[in-house]
Amino acid sequence: MLPYISLLGRRLPVYGLLAIAGVGIGIAAGVLTYRGRVKRSDLFYAACYGAIGLLVGAKHLFLIVSIPDIWSIRHDIIREPRLLPALIYNGFVFYGGLAGAISGIIIYCRKFGIPELEALDGLTPGMPLAAAIGRLGCFAAGCCYGIEYRGAHSVVFTVSEHAPNGVPLFPVQLLETGILLILFAAVFLFSRKERKPGRVTGFFLILYCSARFFTEFLRGDEQRGIALGLSTSQWISAAGLAAALAFLLRLRKKKAQKRDAEV
Repeated sequence: MLPYISLLGRRLPVYGLLAIAGVGIGIAAGVLTYRGRVKRSDLFYAACYGAIGLLVGAKHLFLIVSIPDIWSIRHDIIREPRLLPALIYNGFVFYGGLAGAISGIIIYCRKFGIPELEALDGLTPGMPLAAAIGRLGCFAAGCCYGIEYRGAHSVVFTVSEHAPNGVPLFPVQLLETGILLILFAAVFLFSRKERKPGRVTGFFLILYCSARFFTEFLRGDEQRGIALGLSTSQWISAAGLAAALAFLLRLRKKKAQKRDAEV
């Protein structure tokens, strides 16, 4: 594992570099392969808003999830205030980033009169690609690590600041990268056929929420939060899946009502 690299005399985290690369490549994949009615320039600017929303949303959800941990060491933080910035700095949550990215895109579209569902559909194929590259960063840093596992292809972290060093773990980050690349291919191929606005985004959310619910069982980090035997991300996955299905059903109902009205 390589949590840091030296570049021009500076020590840079591989996690951050891959996260930035993932966002950039994801945006490029969405904008360059888009062939709908929205101008590519508008799609790019909407993606920039989405990138800002991603950072804000991912950090805010991390802080919300971390409230119990922060509260448990509140006395240590009072004695040593420098602990708080360090705790806040170390972490982002994907679902918060996804919600923030979608919100950022919608904000841009509403501000400049762009069809928001079409813009979302145009940028959605790049989302699983960006997340796949980001998960490689998680693997490099040792965060979001898997359960203890002594079978084939287990990994042992030796210099991680997050994972238990010297303990064989399941490489769940690499599994998620593989799944996300498959989702990228599936969503990209799905988007190649002309679809009604919102279908591509809904399709991706259904696939991702379903996959994430099950990969969470292979996660071993405790900071995700657990309630009634399920992690925070599993509860969000279940809610996101229900919301995506309801969204697609609503679109289908509107299409049927429009068809009936025309008849």
